[in-house]
Amino acid sequence: MEKELSASTKNSPWISTSTDFKRAIWEIARRLSKLNRLEVKLTLIRRNKKYSGLYKGTKSIQIDPVDYLVKYTGEQVKTAMDFAKSASEVLYYGRIFDKDVLESTIWTRYSTPFDLPEYCYIPKKYWTSGESWLDRLVWNPRMDSFYDADEMMSDRDGQIASSRQPSRR
Repeated sequence: MEKELSASTKNSPWISTSTDFKRAIWEIARRLSKLNRLEVKLTLIRRNKKYSGLYKGTKSIQIDPVDYLVKYTGEQVKTAMDFAKSASEVLYYGRIFDKDVLESTIWTRYSTPFDLPEYCYIPKKYWTSGESWLDRLVWNPRMDSFYDADEMMSDRDGQIASSRQPSRR
């Protein structure tokens, strides 16, 4: 039996996470540029899908939202499912425990905690001094959707790979 779903995100106890690195970088860039955040925190967490029967500690509650959304109908549900699939979303209930936090990093307009893959950036010959890492991305974080950004990163990755191939004469 399918049901109509109506939900509010106000004060939700669910924490949305992504297992997709590109999606996470796109979201950081979007929040820094389009939402004008001064900094964005990225936390790498250990995901324990199953616990040993001997484990006696506090266990996290996590779900794949798509498994639950398929029971409902409606345009909002379709939008939520599309997002959950494209973001490789995993929802955690209540909190993420300190024991599961591997590392937390702070991103700003002018600093990244580690070097991003080359496919995220335009070619270095087009860089100018004084630009932030956001200005050098192959996509425009103020305007481009994740789908467009992902396609641009894939195209750039292909350009890099072909430039490293020995020329055939």
